[in-house]
Amino acid sequence: RQADGRKVLRSSIREFLCSEAMFHLGIPTTRAGACVTSQSVVARDVFYDGNPKYEKCTVVLRIASTFLRFGSFEIF
Repeated sequence: RQADGRKVLRSSIREFLCSEAMFHLGIPTTRAGACVTSQSVVARDVFYDGNPKYEKCTVVLRIASTFLRFGSFEIF
């Protein structure tokens, strides 16, 4: 993991499916509205074996009932 802030398609699909599953189980959560794949690529070592492959980046649109979230506040 390189902490570059970019998400690839496989992890975006996983996030989309998990948010929908949590919603249908009655757990309050944000929902994923859409996954949009861009043309930019990033190298990811899926199996951590030193053989990275290039994958397309994806943006996940999150939908919530409010703009307030836990990450909105910083503690100094």
